[in-house]
Amino acid sequence: MSRRHVNVKFNEEEWQILQELKSVFSENTSNAIRRAVRFARALSVLPISEVIKPVMLEQLLKDREFRKKATLADVVREIPQLEERVRQYLKAGQ
Repeated sequence: MSRRHVNVKFNEEEWQILQELKSVFSENTSNAIRRAVRFARALSVLPISEVIKPVMLEQLLKDREFRKKATLADVVREIPQLEERVRQYLKAGQ
């Protein structure tokens, strides 16, 4: 797989977000950006039922208190799982 290099300028807020992602996911800068891009793609392509962990979807539907406290990171599938689901979803649509 070929790689392309991109120069990006971040404002202070964006830089802080990137630093948080690096910390949360224990990633270097490049991998944190890749993870964010992959996640954005999954959110723009997949239906909700494919993005949210099945057990969490059920919890979200029935528990109002859980909905108030849970973060998106708590309920969505991991990036590798989302990437695979995107591939399957796009392949099925062809």
